Amino acid sequence: MFAYTPAEPLINLPFTKAVFFLCCVLTLTACGGGGGSDTPANNNAINQPPTNVSLTTVQASSSDVIDVAWSLAKDDKTIASTLTYQVHLSETAGFSPANATLKFSQKGAVSTKLTGLKPATAYSLKLVVIDDDGAQTISAERTVTTPNINQPPTNVALATVQATSPTGVSASWGAASDDTTAASQLTYEVHMAEGGDFTPSASSLKFSGKNVLTTQVMGLKAATAYTVKLVAIDAQGLRGTSSGVSVTTPNLFSTTILKLNDTGITNCANYYTFADCTAAIGGWFGINQDGEVGRDYLAINGQLTKVGGGVAGFDFTKISAAGEKLPATATEWSCVLDNQTGLMWEVKTNDGGLQDATKTYQWYNTDTSTNGGTVGYVNGGNNTQAFTQAINSKALCGYTDWRLPEKQELHSIVNYGKIDPAIDSAYFPNTVSSYYWSSSPVAHNINHAWMVNFYSGNDDDYFGNFGNGYGGKGDSLYVRLVRTYK
Repeated sequence: MFAYTPAEPLINLPFTKAVFFLCCVLTLTACGGGGGSDTPANNNAINQPPTNVSLTTVQASSSDVIDVAWSLAKDDKTIASTLTYQVHLSETAGFSPANATLKFSQKGAVSTKLTGLKPATAYSLKLVVIDDDGAQTISAERTVTTPNINQPPTNVALATVQATSPTGVSASWGAASDDTTAASQLTYEVHMAEGGDFTPSASSLKFSGKNVLTTQVMGLKAATAYTVKLVAIDAQGLRGTSSGVSVTTPNLFSTTILKLNDTGITNCANYYTFADCTAAIGGWFGINQDGEVGRDYLAINGQLTKVGGGVAGFDFTKISAAGEKLPATATEWSCVLDNQTGLMWEVKTNDGGLQDATKTYQWYNTDTSTNGGTVGYVNGGNNTQAFTQAINSKALCGYTDWRLPEKQELHSIVNYGKIDPAIDSAYFPNTVSSYYWSSSPVAHNINHAWMVNFYSGNDDDYFGNFGNGYGGKGDSLYVRLVRTYK
């Protein structure tokens, strides 16, 4: 309260001077001495300390940095945004704020970074808020421990591990986390060893790469139990290792088709006549021609029950990009399941993308146990193995075990009852009437691999140059990948 003792009685002052003096006294009294706050609680004559004083965030963002945040406090006389906010820090729990513990002080602040701290150290923090009259309030204590300098990567785990062939295993994983190295700059290693648990080493290393989340390991033993581990390495060389995942490769004959499709031929021949298998073809009727027996015969006579659809004896189901079975009337699908053979097939596109039907590849396989003696041609990355890895990387129809089909597997979807193309186009649109690569090497020539012609359905081991001057495994041919569904 403002107080004043006049040198002469107020009654003796001239009128105008008295009025001026009274106005000044009343004005100062009404202003409460000049103090205030954003939301003053009262106008006490005795100053109250700030309230709502608490730390909202105390977090170590690295080995030498702690992030601290709080909300504006409240005061009865001082505006909240002009209160002084101090952050005190100590390695001793239950400390009392003092000059030695003061790390930050600023009016109106609501956050700060405390830098230059010790790694692997437990710290206690307190917030002190001071108003214009010097009254202060101390928050409850918060504790935090800074991490050690450069921690090894965390969140290192294998997502999928699958045997894709008798000699191949695919693996995928999510991005690991690290305190100093971006996930895209971490090095990922895939280690494999026969049997149970093992310690990753140079001898168990099968794959190493940056910014990649999937790979396919080839050249393994058939019918063998393996343990797989993922190792993530940061820029400083610290390593994080996943738990081991077990996988067993199938035997060499596990991908052989157990149930065969029919040929698709529903007509019969009589010399130069190719017509319905009826008595009209004379003496050629009833001698068990292709069109008179098998699944195709049963289908055209309404005696074959199918899971899906397709011409003649073929039984296909359309599969969505997410791996879901679709009705035969679906207008968009990404894969086709052969319900008879248990094989799932890639469907080609016409969008110019990765699976565009017009793209061709040279034959390439680094697996010495299945490549027939030569790897083929890397062709600047435009080869069958690189394409297979790319499809597995995108998990086509939800699967990462796609592979180049064997010759007999390709023959299983040939419809010999038609040509150009020799396939059910209602389920396999965008099929080019030309040769498609198989994974089957040619026994008599290590530089060749078998191919199947989807113009007529025949196979061959040498298409001949195809515009690139190579021939054999150097031919640039079409590719349709497959996986074993059952």
